[in-house]
Amino acid sequence: LVKSDLTLDPAPTDLSLNTFTFESSEINLFLNGIKEILTVDTGVVDWSAVDIPDSPLNIGIQKPLITFEKEKNTSTRSNILDVALNGEYKYIVRTDGVDIHTADMNTTITTSITNAKKITMFGTKVYVATDTDHKIKGYTIGANGSLIPVTGDDTEIGASITNITMTNEYVYVVISGEKIQIQTWKIELDGSLNLKGERDLANADKIVINPAGTYAYVTTDTTGTTLYEYTITNGTLDDNPTEQTVAVTHLVVTDTYIYTIDTTSGVTIYKTGLTQVVSISSLTNAKYIAVDLSGRIYVSTTDGYIHFYRLTETNTIDTGRSYNTGVGINTLTGLYTDEKNVWITSGINLKKYIRFCL
Repeated sequence: LVKSDLTLDPAPTDLSLNTFTFESSEINLFLNGIKEILTVDTGVVDWSAVDIPDSPLNIGIQKPLITFEKEKNTSTRSNILDVALNGEYKYIVRTDGVDIHTADMNTTITTSITNAKKITMFGTKVYVATDTDHKIKGYTIGANGSLIPVTGDDTEIGASITNITMTNEYVYVVISGEKIQIQTWKIELDGSLNLKGERDLANADKIVINPAGTYAYVTTDTTGTTLYEYTITNGTLDDNPTEQTVAVTHLVVTDTYIYTIDTTSGVTIYKTGLTQVVSISSLTNAKYIAVDLSGRIYVSTTDGYIHFYRLTETNTIDTGRSYNTGVGINTLTGLYTDEKNVWITSGINLKKYIRFCL
């Protein structure tokens, strides 16, 4: 199949005016004689909506296209509370435990965890926060993706856990109740946690650590309007964070940028030091944001759409296309991306979309 100077090998097995179907998961793509590898799942792609990039340098990051592939209907289970992606496996938190799905979503392992609430992972280490009894339980990932309990004891937090995240050496917890704190826990050799520090912070809500583990970003709840950036040294948050007055509702952090959704500006991108880079003010109904390994930006809105963007080398926004997930207003409850796919949660269900990028 050739369109302009674009060649796909192997060719689609089924071709019509507007769509083609792949039977291979790895496609060799040639643009102006330069070879790229596309990894896609078998599925139908709307060819008529694909924009051919002007330069091979844009391949894979210009404008992604997704198409619905599969839904994991779990009508007998409780709503999805949290999600963690780890290569081949998808970890889905529900009140009665963690469902572990393979990438094809045909195999599911369930680890029973009473009152499961939040999950965080780094490499093969996994920690799950529970509600009611306010504990953190440690696991390692087994060969088949299963969760194997660590030999160390569960950690008693003693207060409601609002949010949890981790690096290779530390687990960070936001608690609420009589005290609203950010706690730092050191991961011991047996997987148990040892309290290293506590920091009171009124209205603290979410905490996100950059992949290098050098900065922590903390948002405040609906009664607060501050985004904090803490420098991390030996696992400890510094005493003088950088502050930005903004009511952030969701954020994703890389080692280069902080991608935020706020109640005023829609989507705003910052760099270290909370210096604003650019904003997408048209998305005032933005709800969730995700960024893939190639820097493509995905934003879901309250009307059930996913919008695609990329940040150019000159710090401007290249606007892509939008996709209607069809889940309805205010029912899309989470947005995630991995190396190949876009995932959304909607109530009890996990939906998988193929990401096809040209």
